[in-house]
Amino acid sequence: MFLIKDCPEASVTTIVYVPTDELDCFFLQELCENIQKGIGVSFYKTGEKRIEVSCQNTMDWWDPLKVTYYYRNGNKKSEEIYYGCETEAGPYTTWWENGNLKYKGYRNGDMYAEEWYENGQVKQENEIEYGDGLGNDCISKAVSYYENGQIKSLFKCENCDIEEDCPPKKCFSKTGERIKCP
Repeated sequence: MFLIKDCPEASVTTIVYVPTDELDCFFLQELCENIQKGIGVSFYKTGEKRIEVSCQNTMDWWDPLKVTYYYRNGNKKSEEIYYGCETEAGPYTTWWENGNLKYKGYRNGDMYAEEWYENGQVKQENEIEYGDGLGNDCISKAVSYYENGQIKSLFKCENCDIEEDCPPKKCFSKTGERIKCP
């Protein structure tokens, strides 16, 4: 269920039943239409915060809404910003249960993402930039790391629409020596 706070139309807390852990964007949009500017909070049966939805002003389909999921221990699990039910159009972050970052990125045509090991060490960095937004002049960069911090592989392509035009990926051993990529 959701407890809705700061609802301008209601002087009391509104309760909305939510039958699932993962929320459908259209449900979120409808929830925000009821909330207007405010926060909806869902709890685990044992009382810990499970999901929080923060709405701006849903009179406009493209107004942002933020959805935050929580682990039972109270740490954040994930956070995404939706624009008009487009999860492909905003920042997102996920965490390991211990509170360390797991993924962080942004999607809006171009894409940037970082990934971490559970111990907090960077695992991977990826970036794709489209020059004209239509896939032309695409630049793709990727770096992955071993858990000890050494670079595992490097990749950069100036035209990611034509894979055969891209140079081969460079791979390295855990000690930093150049090796053949798998």
